[in-house]
Amino acid sequence: MTEDVTSVGDLFAESIGAIAQGALLLIGMAIVSFALDPLLALVSFFAMPALALLSYRYRLRVRQGARAQRAHEGEIASLAGEALSAMSVVKASGSERFEGERVHVRSAERMRIGIEVSRLQARFDGLIGVTSAVATALVIGLGVIRISQGALSPGDLVIVCSDGVTEARNVANEEFGQRRMLDTLRGLHGQRPEMVLEKLVAAVKEFSRNAPQADDITILVLRYKGTDHS
Repeated sequence: MTEDVTSVGDLFAESIGAIAQGALLLIGMAIVSFALDPLLALVSFFAMPALALLSYRYRLRVRQGARAQRAHEGEIASLAGEALSAMSVVKASGSERFEGERVHVRSAERMRIGIEVSRLQARFDGLIGVTSAVATALVIGLGVIRISQGALSPGDLVIVCSDGVTEARNVANEEFGQRRMLDTLRGLHGQRPEMVLEKLVAAVKEFSRNAPQADDITILVLRYKGTDHS
């Protein structure tokens, strides 16, 4: 009973907490994205329904296959236990081949289900990758079009960073977050791209201090000079 209570506690502390944290981060990203550029944000999130549908359909089938695989494993263990416990009877009746075939048939079925589950998982991973790649290509393509149409003004800074920047944690397990990143950038208005990059990296390192780095920290800072090259 104590172990069950501990397992349930771990479920809420880890799984549910991580899901809630991811949901809040997604909502925050959506709000900021729509505030900056509604059209680009809409294209960025268009893949979410497709990803949710794929995840629901394939995860359900993988879960069913894994459940069937575990059921066959239980049957195999049960048959093996019965045969071992009644070994003298099995030998006396000469049913060794029969008992072996019973285990072999269920082992073959378990292997078949395992291969099918692996195929489903591989297909799911491939579809998720393709969908994400298409969404990324659309966002980049639309961004290029928006820039060419003057959505960015000459002199504007374009900052691209990995999620390791906003998800950098300190010793108290707090995230650097988008708010701290935006606060840092507001104080660097008008600075050269190299200076902005240096100050932003320094702010992340100062926040993290002695905490171990859990993800890559990649930042690209560009200044848009316009389309007139004359």
